[in-house]
Amino acid sequence: MSISLDELLPLVGRLDDEPGFDTPRERFRRFLFDRVTDLSSARALIDDCQRSVGEQRHRALQDLIVIVGRLLGFAIAFGPYGSADDAEVDGHWRSPGLLDVALEIRTDQTAAATLESFARAVAAAGAAAGVGRESAIGLCVVARQYAARASLTHLLAANSQFTDIRVVSVRSLLSLVAHVSAARLSHADVVQLLQSGFALDFVIDLLDRRAADQPRGESPVDPGRPAPADRRDPAFWVATITGDETTESWRLLASVIVQRRVLAVGRESGSHGLGSPGDWVGFFLADKGIVGHAQLASIIEDGPSEVRRSDRFSCVYRLAHITLYEQPIVQALRTGRPFAVPPADVPVAGSYLAPIARQDFLSLTTYRDEATSADSPPSATA
Repeated sequence: MSISLDELLPLVGRLDDEPGFDTPRERFRRFLFDRVTDLSSARALIDDCQRSVGEQRHRALQDLIVIVGRLLGFAIAFGPYGSADDAEVDGHWRSPGLLDVALEIRTDQTAAATLESFARAVAAAGAAAGVGRESAIGLCVVARQYAARASLTHLLAANSQFTDIRVVSVRSLLSLVAHVSAARLSHADVVQLLQSGFALDFVIDLLDRRAADQPRGESPVDPGRPAPADRRDPAFWVATITGDETTESWRLLASVIVQRRVLAVGRESGSHGLGSPGDWVGFFLADKGIVGHAQLASIIEDGPSEVRRSDRFSCVYRLAHITLYEQPIVQALRTGRPFAVPPADVPVAGSYLAPIARQDFLSLTTYRDEATSADSPPSATA
């Protein structure tokens, strides 16, 4: 028998932090433990939470997101509803000996558009765990009612103080559960993904597309069949950012690509500007590695109004979903990299755009080298 949130909440009573075994909060959480044991039951109640607004929906969603951790293979612990204490979080997912994930749920009831207090709570959780136990990160889960999602993404890209914070949408989180339920990902894979610090929504979207390409019953490790002719899958590129006589490459990245959201491709580029809207591009600096990625949103027809000396460029793109990494991907500096870079003796204006296979792009941009963890990408505010 299925039950909706509108039917359930009146039965259990008003959710609050009143202590006791038989309080509405405890009855609700016992129900979730007993009945929300698979993706379909979790999705039904979570969708109910996101169809309306208000304090009770926020609190119900908070507990449901905690429960989702169990579907991903974590041990879970609920948090308080209304605490103003910076050291309190909305719940925990724990993989013993590997990872402790402090949770924060953001909906229409969340006034803050900053991450400082959550970062302090994550730091406190890490200190409480002690040396020799699992590492601690914070996962900020964003519901569709939360209006300041773009601000969080910008904060993560622009501030090195939030290296232990991740942001993911509720939709992407449920997609991740679907991959685990279908045995396309293991619990260890989920732990590694959360630890990586990579843009979670981006990676999960790529996993979704890969799964959608596979016929029913096909093993996820088998090569996918060609996509239908009427659907164009995105291509993948690496843009080598080159400076000029007045601007260093990292300053060009910060001032033009990050702040103005524009990518100008030089006429010498190997692809001659063949990228299309919807494609994904990684940003490569010759002395650092791959430092971020973005999506090509559109081709700017009026290039001269966006960049100086536009005659030097074959194409100018508007960018979306720009993300800078906490540490550069230094594997891209090694020999045998799966993309081309401009010849050392050929001057290039703007960026040198080179194609890269989808699997190589995903593999390369999720790689982390422990030996270079002290390096950091250029600041978006430089």
